[in-house]
Amino acid sequence: MGIRFTNPWWVVVGAVTGLFVCNGPVMSFTFGVFLKPIMADMGAQRGTVSLAFGIGGVCSALMVPLLGWMMDRWSIRRVALPGIVIYAAVTALLGLSPNSLLVFTLLFALAEAASAIQTPLGYAKAPCPSNFMVRRALFDTVGGFEESFRGPMQMYEDQAFLSKAYLAGRPYFCDHLWVKYRIHDQSCMAMFKSEHYDQTRRQFLQWLRSYLKRKHVGSTRIWMALWRAELPYRNPRLHAFVQKAFVRKLYHSLGRGVRNFRRGAAAVPSRHVD
Repeated sequence: MGIRFTNPWWVVVGAVTGLFVCNGPVMSFTFGVFLKPIMADMGAQRGTVSLAFGIGGVCSALMVPLLGWMMDRWSIRRVALPGIVIYAAVTALLGLSPNSLLVFTLLFALAEAASAIQTPLGYAKAPCPSNFMVRRALFDTVGGFEESFRGPMQMYEDQAFLSKAYLAGRPYFCDHLWVKYRIHDQSCMAMFKSEHYDQTRRQFLQWLRSYLKRKHVGSTRIWMALWRAELPYRNPRLHAFVQKAFVRKLYHSLGRGVRNFRRGAAAVPSRHVD
């Protein structure tokens, strides 16, 4: 039986504490801060020490699909808990490593590989209609379900409604299990998913693109998510390239860099020269 907290804020406290000691603040984001002390201690150049960071990033990217497969087979808890212990142990060994660039690089690469266990490998699915509640005002505002979604398109009838509701309202997600979703051979998903899945998904994405244009949605994150979803149908070769773990990690790193640059540029006050 799982542990239940009477006060849900303990979950928030635990999550924030975990973020303080995860891979980001411990290794990735603070690498530049400790770069000069490491160079002075080992007597190495900046590029040589930075090579360890690059090798570690590659190792972390290569471990992501393997850890995802392990989680699917043995559950998240059985894989994540030992992985976090290994990550903490290797990170502690970094402080005890001898004055050797090779040993430091190997330990750093191993720590980065173990840190991949902390990446968000899961993905969110649309809740089944029996598992969400909607205010009548919101339902009327978005126009209810799409009446044009007939036949195989019924697979995306709920997603179409939820897309409109997410844009118009403020959803609240609860981690409690309210219903059990039963899948049988005669269900709509079982009958149409194998034969018409790609076709109906493409039609749904086309509908979503036109809906976002009608509503003048300007969110870059929404349009980028839609672009990624449409990529397998627009350019299968580019999609296969982007799906590689290293490319995905590089893509997300570049995205974070661009967002941080924009925030920094916005925070710098403008100067006027007379």
